[in-house]
Amino acid sequence: MLDSMNLIEIYLINILNSSVIPLRNQISFLQSFTSSILIKDCYFNTNLVENNPMPFHYPFEEKKLVTANQLPPTIMLLNDWQVVSVTGDDAIKYLQGQLTADLTSLVEEKHILSGHCNPRGKMWCTLRVFHSSEGLSYLINQSVANQQIKALKKYAVFSNVTIAPKDNVIIFGVAGFKVADQLKSFFTQLPDAKKPAITHQETTLLYLKHPEERYILITSQLNAGIIIENLKKKVELNDSKQWMSLDIEAGYPIFYTVNSEKFLPQATNLQLLNAICFNKGCYSGQEIIARAQYRGANKQALYWLQGSASRLPLPGEEVELYLNTRWRHIGTTLAAIQLTNGSLNIQAILHKDIEKDSILRVFDDERSVLKIKDLTY
Repeated sequence: MLDSMNLIEIYLINILNSSVIPLRNQISFLQSFTSSILIKDCYFNTNLVENNPMPFHYPFEEKKLVTANQLPPTIMLLNDWQVVSVTGDDAIKYLQGQLTADLTSLVEEKHILSGHCNPRGKMWCTLRVFHSSEGLSYLINQSVANQQIKALKKYAVFSNVTIAPKDNVIIFGVAGFKVADQLKSFFTQLPDAKKPAITHQETTLLYLKHPEERYILITSQLNAGIIIENLKKKVELNDSKQWMSLDIEAGYPIFYTVNSEKFLPQATNLQLLNAICFNKGCYSGQEIIARAQYRGANKQALYWLQGSASRLPLPGEEVELYLNTRWRHIGTTLAAIQLTNGSLNIQAILHKDIEKDSILRVFDDERSVLKIKDLTY
């Protein structure tokens, strides 16, 4: 095991080789970093430098959960997300034959939302693809990661491509009032609507426009410690539940294992999010997805619901509609969050022709009242 001074020496080499972190922030962090190493492993375990990374050790406890327009500058630890790398000469070609989006249009300064479907056109999940320093990578919910990676690898033996989870990175969600001002004091360049992805060495920043401007930050455990130490007094720290609530408001589909392989991509509004290309060649489930699009076979859509209930519904639970003096099944919960004010944010797949003023509720909950909210698209 390396002692504290060995670790500091290795740390100095790492930060001085990285121009993404301004020198003033490196020095500021090093002062507190040195003392913290001697007291406790607050930022990362010393095993990290021996190629045996440990979980990021910093307290990101659940704090006040609010809507996007009430959120102060906040960094959220997205520890229920997974980064997966796709490398090799055939990486783009291989993903083009597996995913719903057009991967040939993915330039280095962009990222793209896509679906991954089985041969029957039902989605394993959604994923967000971007360029990284070693090739392509994508973000996925950890709940479905193992089965999705296994499915994606099924035909990889015939291509020059390697697909593997990246377990040595930290994923932050960054959002809230004027949060870009805080990041600008730390990063020399931020992504925006024109260039929504920036990768420099081991740090990637992705820009999302909805429901308010926000960022996904993917970096090493070393840089994660620097970032938090420099910004912790300027921003709130929260867990991933707040980020999930923002995704519900934005209308970005959230998948857990219980809902995997149950829905067509159109049922999750992927065609409205430019995440399905109907002009490219074959990919897994393509014929069924195209038929649903052009023959009107899809009868479902993704909705944001807000209201109250006596309990928080789980992914996969039914949503009910009050019709003709009785409650009827109308859809399925994808994700749900209870805000600090007691109201619920729910993402659900319902019948696409449902009236906006319909009376809805959580399954078999007499105290529940849910209303349909407008999405940003």
